[in-house]
Amino acid sequence: MIRAQFFLLIFCSFRCFPTEVIKDVRCFTSINKHINLKLTLLTDQEWSGGYVKYRHSSSSITIVPIEIKTDPPEDDRPAETKMVWSEIVNGDALGKYTAIYQGAIFSKFIYSDKK
Repeated sequence: MIRAQFFLLIFCSFRCFPTEVIKDVRCFTSINKHINLKLTLLTDQEWSGGYVKYRHSSSSITIVPIEIKTDPPEDDRPAETKMVWSEIVNGDALGKYTAIYQGAIFSKFIYSDKK
């Protein structure tokens, strides 16, 4: 019995240690400069998500990934990735943020309302 408890304790202790969380922060400004926002992505080995905060807002909007598509790289360039996040407000999915990027360069960042 003690041996089983020992192995259970060892197993649980490995699961309790947190994995490293990677934080990636990007800032975007609309073409007409009326909208400024900060995109913060948080990822670890088992989870990813994040939030968006608009410049004059006091609160952040939670986002969760719903689509990730990566095209194979060409000519020694980074792969192009398309990510779509669902915007969650008060437990409801209200809109989507879509980003297309290659390496550190974002070519598109678009918000689409659910309506």
